[in-house]
Amino acid sequence: MNRPKVIDEFSHLEGIISRQRIAQMRHKRDGLCMFCSRPLKTALHCEVHARSLSERTKARGLKAVAVKQEKRKTMPEIGKLERRLEDLLVKLTPAQKAEYQWYITARIKRGIKVTTLIRLDAALAASL
Repeated sequence: MNRPKVIDEFSHLEGIISRQRIAQMRHKRDGLCMFCSRPLKTALHCEVHARSLSERTKARGLKAVAVKQEKRKTMPEIGKLERRLEDLLVKLTPAQKAEYQWYITARIKRGIKVTTLIRLDAALAASL
């Protein structure tokens, strides 16, 4: 036996947006959690889902802090490599300098990776 069709302000949206989104909009209208049918604790979520979303957000923030700290650790390495490469660039002929001109431009932008600097260091050392 088929379930009777619900006729409300979201009925005309069937086929335009997904069934799940329509269900979420009905839950919001009725004051229920968007993920389950429990009463709201926050603007959109019940106590269980609000807590899990809060923990997920906190974990994401901690991950971003860890990435920043890792970048700070690599900055001295980049400085050492850049100083070594500057010393090597002084020893190059004008033709070799033209070949490595992209390095000078990238160094100004500070968007160059440590691995790129290591490869360039090896290439410059080999060309001398």
